[in-house]
Amino acid sequence: MNDIDTQTVVEANALIQAVAKMDTAPLKLFEIAVSGLDSKSEDTATTVKISKNAIFKALGYQGTTRNAWLTAILTKLQRDAVFSFTTADTDISIAPVSKIVNTHSSQYVEIRFFSEIMPYISALKKSFTQYQLADVLKLTSRYAIVLYRWLMMSWRQYEHYFGTKVRTPQQLVDYQNPRASLDELHRLTGTTKKYGDFRNFRKSVLDMAVDEITTKTGYAITYDKLNNGRRVVGIVFHITDKRAPKPQPQSAVPEPAPLSALQAQSTALLANPYTGLLMVAGLTDPVALTGDAEYQRDLLKRLYPAYDRFVDRFGQAALERHIKYVGTHTSQKPDKLVPYMLKVLNDYERQLNQPQPKPVKHAKSGRSQISEELPEWAAHPENVKTKKPSPEKLAKIDRMLAELENGKEIR
Repeated sequence: MNDIDTQTVVEANALIQAVAKMDTAPLKLFEIAVSGLDSKSEDTATTVKISKNAIFKALGYQGTTRNAWLTAILTKLQRDAVFSFTTADTDISIAPVSKIVNTHSSQYVEIRFFSEIMPYISALKKSFTQYQLADVLKLTSRYAIVLYRWLMMSWRQYEHYFGTKVRTPQQLVDYQNPRASLDELHRLTGTTKKYGDFRNFRKSVLDMAVDEITTKTGYAITYDKLNNGRRVVGIVFHITDKRAPKPQPQSAVPEPAPLSALQAQSTALLANPYTGLLMVAGLTDPVALTGDAEYQRDLLKRLYPAYDRFVDRFGQAALERHIKYVGTHTSQKPDKLVPYMLKVLNDYERQLNQPQPKPVKHAKSGRSQISEELPEWAAHPENVKTKKPSPEKLAKIDRMLAELENGKEIR
């Protein structure tokens, strides 16, 4: 294998969900080797031959000690690399590489896989994911590589099922916006015993991985926290394909666009996560989305930018609640969806901007309550029930209680 840039990697979803216990360079080398296999062939060949120069170029190492460096990476891949799987009651570890032949006078390296790993990287028929090797090679963080593979597992299902009736609109939204518990993310990234504080995990793992994927690959990744009270328990990611063609500027007099332009506009629209939210809420459907070019432009140029501004101020969760609410309380689809949705969004935004009563916590229960301003008469000393009695008043009360106990008539 000489040309690596155009290669794709195909792996079973179970392998992507396993914990890859290896450093960044061995993990990249493993991905390069897997891309050299024919994932659909029934051939049981377990050996792949890779050009050394292609490896040096792909991994960005061109120093004078590159041969010694390659030997060290190959040794780590064979000796230390492990994939760990966990089932309901069993932990399984598989070493991927059984043999490496690195003849110094040869321009190629031979890598042989263990038979146990082959069901996860060859002759794949179902539950597998394909992604670009070039994207993986651009990433320098192991956390970014692991997260990228996991995100692609969901995104490829979204691409595969979109436009079919095999999956519901909600399932498509879930594929485009995959969720993972915080425990699962710790497991995938091999940080179960590190970064227990979410702030540290976010800074050292999550943000770094998301930023690198967005900057260096064809996908833009954002995320929102999932909370249980004040505790962060999970993350919902939002995936956008940056390579989807952008819509052309709308002219003063709209003209029928060529078929290719309509297709490009449809692709950009269908790849936008807001489209999935509107479909799930029952406010639009695939027929409307693909049949009206002006409607597509209005969504992309007017409504979706307004949604972007709203999310920047109030968050993704607030927008999802709003769209779901509108869909629930709208008996039929409006004739002009975009103007209608812009109006209700502006109304909702004004509502959120209105000053809200400041919540205070109850002294005993700890529950938040709304603090209300008392009327003037309630502040008068005679009407303040929490006012402490004077010593004379307390003495009089004690005397009255004593007389009651002795059966005397109170004077």
